[in-house]
Amino acid sequence: SFQKGPFKDCQQAKEAGHSNSGIYMIKPENSNEPMQLWCENSLDPGGWAVIQKRTDGSVNFFRNWDSYKKGFGNVDGEYWLGLENIYMLTNQDNYRLLIELEDWSNKKVYAEYSSF
Repeated sequence: SFQKGPFKDCQQAKEAGHSNSGIYMIKPENSNEPMQLWCENSLDPGGWAVIQKRTDGSVNFFRNWDSYKKGFGNVDGEYWLGLENIYMLTNQDNYRLLIELEDWSNKKVYAEYSSF
């Protein structure tokens, strides 16, 4: 189910009291169109915008450039947010990038980049 919004990013949604992970309507400051994306709050400190999620192979990621520009998949499952959306989102402020990898035996590794 959708949360209130739109917010400029997942951090703003979290600061407005929406602490649950889920699908949010996000409208970056310089964007004409709001976008749906998954905001992840279970990973410290929360407020993460999920730009790619792959879990079970249900969505084919072998696609053309236009698909990677626009985005594809299902926000409540596997998806790629799209380069245009990622640009709109990250161009409005300073952000960090968190990459989480998990294998089939639930072993997780993380990489965090201080500037994205």
